[in-house]
Amino acid sequence: MIDIVLYDLDGAVCPPNLSEPVGGSEVELYQLHEAFNLAGLFCKLVLKRPSDANVKMKCRRLVYWRQVEEAPWCRPEAEPVIRATDAKPNDFEAPHVTICVSQWQARAFASPTIVVPPMLGRHVEEAAALSPRPRYGWIYASAANKGLRETLAAWRADASKSAPLYVTTTGYDDPDRESLEWLGRRWLGRLSPREMVSIMSGCRGMYYRNVAPETFGVTTAIAVKLGLELDIECIGHEACGLAESRVVQDLSEEATVKRWVEALRL
Repeated sequence: MIDIVLYDLDGAVCPPNLSEPVGGSEVELYQLHEAFNLAGLFCKLVLKRPSDANVKMKCRRLVYWRQVEEAPWCRPEAEPVIRATDAKPNDFEAPHVTICVSQWQARAFASPTIVVPPMLGRHVEEAAALSPRPRYGWIYASAANKGLRETLAAWRADASKSAPLYVTTTGYDDPDRESLEWLGRRWLGRLSPREMVSIMSGCRGMYYRNVAPETFGVTTAIAVKLGLELDIECIGHEACGLAESRVVQDLSEEATVKRWVEALRL
């Protein structure tokens, strides 16, 4: 009997050891799959709909990863749940329990919700436990369309910031040409999760002007864990899930697996 089936019908790429650039939701999917199995639970990761019509999986719980569709190939003992990372629900989600990443996000859902923040992963815990490194410069670590232009404009106008601002877009979308020309070597490209944590651990702080409401803000939580200074503001909207990711909290693998086990009633 399979304990948990994690189903991502989009076929998200989950690189082994988080060694390639990838989006935050894919990072969490990879980490949870690994963490459940290490905790002694039989967790199966299904990427895309099985092509064999004869496939019939029996499991204790089915977790839809973001997107939902009928899954006749899977026979869970209990009602499926949805792991939502987007701010808005889709029409299929109403009858299901939705596991959200923040209280801010959960308020948008009509379905019953449980809040389980994303885990940071062992690579973050290991980096945080290392001896302090000399800290230099600031970092923007988010999608470019979430506020890079506004961040650069604020940085140019901020006379108190003399150290460089480094930029990575953590898995998808690059800066526009004007931003790239201004950044020069401070544009780090798309980093793998492990590379990003290594770079962040040597930075003084995180600088971010957010224009697109974040459901949680994992890179902000990583910055908190690594002890970085935070110079973060929301522009054009009230405080979003970023506010919850700025709070010091236990987002370790052990604590996150425990929250999931309680949420899934395993």
